[in-house]
Amino acid sequence: MLWRLRAGMTSVLLLTLLTGCQQEWHLAITALDGTTPRFCVTKQPACTGDGVWVSIFDVFEVTDTQTFKSGESVWWIEPAEKGAILREFVYGVTPPGYRQVVPPKSLRPGRIYQVGLYWFRLKEEGGKLSYEVARMGQLK
Repeated sequence: MLWRLRAGMTSVLLLTLLTGCQQEWHLAITALDGTTPRFCVTKQPACTGDGVWVSIFDVFEVTDTQTFKSGESVWWIEPAEKGAILREFVYGVTPPGYRQVVPPKSLRPGRIYQVGLYWFRLKEEGGKLSYEVARMGQLK
């Protein structure tokens, strides 16, 4: 986890130095098809506003919520074209302008996953599947 944090902070610092400011983005899940979420990445909360360019969209399992320890990537995409924008896209389906680095693995209900500064979990209650998304560290 420490290397991911350092790599993330290095990326933020480099982006800040190159662009003059840090680009904040927000993650939402707008729908589920079984255990496959539809993500929305925007400049504003709640899937409003424009999509964003992200240097890496890496989904990985959080193995320890107390120490923020992470496991392996379960899906990883990155831009293949300059200026490629993410907005709404389905887990495991590579959006236009991006390339897949790590192929998707099945997401399991009850597990916590991380993307950037966000955690999400698929929940199964009473035979129904739902989801929750929160800032890193706010799901237990």
